[in-house]
Amino acid sequence: MRNSTGGLEFVWTGDMWQSAPNGIKAHDRQFWSQLRWEYDAAAGVDMPMGIEWQDSWTLDIADPTPTQQPVMYSSNFSLSKWNERLRQKAAIETNE
Repeated sequence: MRNSTGGLEFVWTGDMWQSAPNGIKAHDRQFWSQLRWEYDAAAGVDMPMGIEWQDSWTLDIADPTPTQQPVMYSSNFSLSKWNERLRQKAAIETNE
């Protein structure tokens, strides 16, 4: 995301699978953290720094205007297909 000074901000999000007390996937907890970068001389590129817990943090993002719309990323990843593959793999492993 663009911040208010025109730089880029990166956010990492992760689902905490099977964390919902009621078992509903849509109620699972999530973890969000800002990604910070540092230059790695050996690799010659910026690398993400380690993620550390923060009780709270502020994300400075620019207000979208007609000439600067937020970019939304999506994929065709299907959780139901993934879960079906896991079930098939588990069935094969338990039958061996």
